[in-house]
Amino acid sequence: MSTADNFRVAEHHHLLIDWWRQRKVKCASVVHVDFHSDLRCEEDPSAADPGNFLAIAVRERRVQQIHWVVPFTRRALAAGLGQRLVETLPVALFTPSRESEAGRLRGRVLSIPIALHGCDDLPKIDDDGGLEISFDLDFFYHHAVGGPTLNPVEWMRTFRKWREPLMRATTFLSLSLSDGYAPPTYRPIGRWLSQVLRGGGEDAECEAVWARVLAAERARVSQSQDQRRSKPSPPQDRAEAAFWTAWMAYMAEDWKAFAAALEQTESLLRFRPIEELLVCYQAQTIAPRRVRERVRRALCAMARQPGALDGSFHAELPRYGQPA
Repeated sequence: MSTADNFRVAEHHHLLIDWWRQRKVKCASVVHVDFHSDLRCEEDPSAADPGNFLAIAVRERRVQQIHWVVPFTRRALAAGLGQRLVETLPVALFTPSRESEAGRLRGRVLSIPIALHGCDDLPKIDDDGGLEISFDLDFFYHHAVGGPTLNPVEWMRTFRKWREPLMRATTFLSLSLSDGYAPPTYRPIGRWLSQVLRGGGEDAECEAVWARVLAAERARVSQSQDQRRSKPSPPQDRAEAAFWTAWMAYMAEDWKAFAAALEQTESLLRFRPIEELLVCYQAQTIAPRRVRERVRRALCAMARQPGALDGSFHAELPRYGQPA
């Protein structure tokens, strides 16, 4: 699938632009599998870094099109996450396209086309001339809240369906561990991922690693909650604890625990990432009806409470209890 000539793995994502320069890459179509756009724009960047290297590559005419694949489903993007992710792009330079549709946002940034894809849309991306794949391990890690996004083993089964374009592609994998964008516990996942991208990798090995990662996260949340019970904690700390209980329940599809966590309404309203969690939940179709009704009541109660988030979000809260 991949050979030494068309595959690289490195610690830092911005080293990709050096590899492109060495290979004299021009006008490439890039599939950017990353939680972040890496398109931060600066008038005169002194050096490439993990947040701006893709914008520099565009200005050097090394990239002519970007497919940005994010770790959320197309349904979640259509439910609202897509617009929030687009808002992280250089707004003054982003122009939406009329071709945009629910769950597939298209436009132009820095004068080149960009398309935002859900993680389940990857097999639909193709380019007869070959692709440059920019893959960051933090795709599986929500750096803003410090937790996992999706199960790498399950998603890589989707990735393997993309076999034909992958065979023609040149792939760069960034581990992003020393940058802090992914935690040290993800290193074995990075090793497994590098094997998968070269046509190997045993799923059973990664499933065991992923189980340990989730167990460690649950233990961390539990320990944090125990510490907070032993002494008074400020509202923001209680909000973070409540959010993490809800997030881990969501990841485990433990819907009763998810609903119970959302009933800690006053605390949750003080933690901004609750919006992203609720958008993801809205896109789910597997939660039982009784749980959905319980979630709806909790969110209606939350909407009636004053909190640290803006009023427009309060008004939107009840709709997150309904299917997308």
